[in-house]
Amino acid sequence: MRHASSTPPVLSRPARAAALAAILLAALLPGTPREARAAQPSPQNGQVCIGIVNQTGQTVRIASKTGSLTFLEAAPRTIDSFCCPTHEKLCFDKADGTTKVKAVRLDPASPDEWSGETCRKLYLKPGAAVSVRLDLDGRHIICEPATPADFARPFEHLDLDKDGGVSAAEAGSARIPPAAFTAMDANGDGVLDTTEYKRAFDRVNVLKGVPF
Repeated sequence: MRHASSTPPVLSRPARAAALAAILLAALLPGTPREARAAQPSPQNGQVCIGIVNQTGQTVRIASKTGSLTFLEAAPRTIDSFCCPTHEKLCFDKADGTTKVKAVRLDPASPDEWSGETCRKLYLKPGAAVSVRLDLDGRHIICEPATPADFARPFEHLDLDKDGGVSAAEAGSARIPPAAFTAMDANGDGVLDTTEYKRAFDRVNVLKGVPF
């Protein structure tokens, strides 16, 4: 009885050339690590989060460029954030991977909304943060890249009893919302240590209404 040969089939010269070209092309193209692929937002259920530092004394609204959708109303002098569904075309552009929104300041004395040249079209990468401050005319606003940690109050100012930690009660005295405190408390022990407090400002999605 004849046994099937284990010798692989011999490729023709054109086939060998095509295979070699495919290998070389794969080696030249930049690869995407498995972890990076997994971290990319899903068009179906993914979200991207953006930080907002409201330096003004009035509420700042973050909305779609058309104004038809409101994503956040940040209280005066707070660090806040909003998460944008990646399937929401009025917020997230999958083509270039940015949120496309606008910021306006609500006038407490009238129904007017004030924006500015740098705030009408905010193209922000996931995890980015933007600060909003008054322009020189006192009405319009200026939007610019921000690092939330630069606005964080010193940990020592929150640690009222000087025991090296910030309890929920101490956080409440500093007007840190309970939900934000819980999100900052990474190990869930009910007390913020210095590491947890500092790291929280690198995670914009946990900064919800934190005053400064």
